[in-house]
Amino acid sequence: MAKVLIIEDEHAVASALGAVCKRLSHEARLCSSGERGLEELGRGDFALAILTPMIQTVDEVSEQNKLWNSAFAMFQSRSDLAASIRMSQAAMWEKHNDIDNAGRCYEDVIQRYANAGPFVINALQKAEGALRNSNRANLVPVLYERTWTKITKPREANSPYVTQS
Repeated sequence: MAKVLIIEDEHAVASALGAVCKRLSHEARLCSSGERGLEELGRGDFALAILTPMIQTVDEVSEQNKLWNSAFAMFQSRSDLAASIRMSQAAMWEKHNDIDNAGRCYEDVIQRYANAGPFVINALQKAEGALRNSNRANLVPVLYERTWTKITKPREANSPYVTQS
């Protein structure tokens, strides 16, 4: 789902554009002023959405890798965006049949963000695939064991909904 920033001071127009975005399975953020739009843009999501396709058009792998690393440095305070960047970087390496570097990217997501959100699951699946594709399936249990030990157990929930299930 793409995130679309709509800056429009006419409420009816902004709402109509937002509805179109929703029908097209995009998330729309509506801002009624340029100032609010700049605030939203500064939160990072949209900047990354603009940078990602630009980085992907760079043909030279070493140059694209430098750009991914620079983007990672820009967004490292946002674990969701930083993980997304590493996953895109891994996809670049896989596209060029460099499973070792792709694996390092997946491992970085796993090591840094095991407790930060669900994106670690995709990194684990991709890392497992990379290990299996490089004839190192024997390391898959080690991968999951290391990840499991990094994950913090959720605090106890005493909700009746949790205790009944």
